[in-house]
Amino acid sequence: MEIENLRLQALHIAEGNIEKAQAMENYVLGREDKEIAELQAAQPVPTSLGVSDVKSADAKSNTGNRNTGDWNTGDCNTGDWNTGNYNTGNYNTGNYNTGNYNTGNRNTGNRNTGYRNTGDWNTGNYNTGYRNTGNRNTGNRNTGNYNTGNRNTGNRNTGYRNTGDWNTTNSSNGFFNTEEVEIINVFDKPCMKSVWDEINKPDCLYFSLTKWIYESEMSDVEKQENPSFSCTGGYLKKYDYKEAFTKSVTEASKEDRDLIRALPNFNNEKFLEISGVDLSQLDN
Repeated sequence: MEIENLRLQALHIAEGNIEKAQAMENYVLGREDKEIAELQAAQPVPTSLGVSDVKSADAKSNTGNRNTGDWNTGDCNTGDWNTGNYNTGNYNTGNYNTGNYNTGNRNTGNRNTGYRNTGDWNTGNYNTGYRNTGNRNTGNRNTGNYNTGNRNTGNRNTGYRNTGDWNTTNSSNGFFNTEEVEIINVFDKPCMKSVWDEINKPDCLYFSLTKWIYESEMSDVEKQENPSFSCTGGYLKKYDYKEAFTKSVTEASKEDRDLIRALPNFNNEKFLEISGVDLSQLDN
């Protein structure tokens, strides 16, 4: 895959001129004149670039096979700039994608690192929703599996923000519930759910566990760890729970952090344990 990426970039820089691209490749790889002569003798057609059955320069600089799109190093692509195979979308390093910028396989959505997603920004598999780290969700931002609602950490919920399973209600930590409770625990103390629902909560509490990092924003280390960035234009960064929580709160405004402090039964030690953020050390 590294040599394919090199060839793709060389072709792009050379604007489709195969001979110039080959010269760049030889220079980067430090090939000696004797080695270059041997390669040319073995493959006298300059458009081959060492890949069998490749298209000519007139075929828009594909180094793969049976491509109808442009600038592909993989095979059987109808889209452009793919290093994977059988893609109809663009900038995919995975296979069988109809969407764009996927490193996984068989995605119709965009920027997925998982498999068979029709939604976008999923690191899990078989999701039709968005930004799921779990599998087979039709809702959004679920870390659990088989949810049709949003922001569930449990499984098989049709409601929202459930940590339990098989619930059609919301905010349940139990199982097979259809009715919402009137009293909930907030910071381990009783609170009327109606009070909790009406309280103003800051946006920083609703964070994502994934973020698409564009190539222009990537560090050298990130580029080394995600070599497909040159094809996809970036990569999908994954955060663990506390890392994402901490990042969201520390980057928020003082006004948003004050809204956290104003939540019912607020307890700084409990918030620190859950989020990783010590609010007593901020905004002093």
